[in-house]
Amino acid sequence: MQKLLAAFALTTSVCAAPAVRITPEGCKQHGLPPVAFHLGAVPSHFIPSTYEHGWYVLLSGPPGGPHSVVIAPSKAKDATELEAQMRNSNAGQSGFQAGTASHLKVLGATRPTWSWAEGKSLTRSFHLAILVAPTTRATHRGLVVEIISNAGEQPVTAGTDTYTGDFKSVVDSLRFDS
Repeated sequence: MQKLLAAFALTTSVCAAPAVRITPEGCKQHGLPPVAFHLGAVPSHFIPSTYEHGWYVLLSGPPGGPHSVVIAPSKAKDATELEAQMRNSNAGQSGFQAGTASHLKVLGATRPTWSWAEGKSLTRSFHLAILVAPTTRATHRGLVVEIISNAGEQPVTAGTDTYTGDFKSVVDSLRFDS
């Protein structure tokens, strides 16, 4: 996973873009489980979209490669269910290669993760899903944050508990609203 996470280390700076805010009302209007959260830091090269394709948020960018962050609903309660959810959603993708289950310290707590790869050659992308569950929401089990990076042919391997760069700044800025 170390090589996978190293691929996620972008070098551009985080700019003070307007926070992305997800509201229970917006969720209901788009058929999503209601939750309230915001992102306080969005790098300027990420283009935010909200409430599309069953996701709460998609941060897409930069142009020329799939460096993205997706925040979506999750019913997973643990690492096993997270892996099942991600396999179910992605196993049909071209060049799918299952990765590893692990845990990362995210937002002050140790959270389950699962990694995988898709595509071939220069279109290969590496994915890391992090199960983030709001502790004050009994009616919604959690959110999954998926980090996507295009990194050529690097293998998906285990071995680290950190992630860096713009992805870290985005995920670390996630806050649940009451």
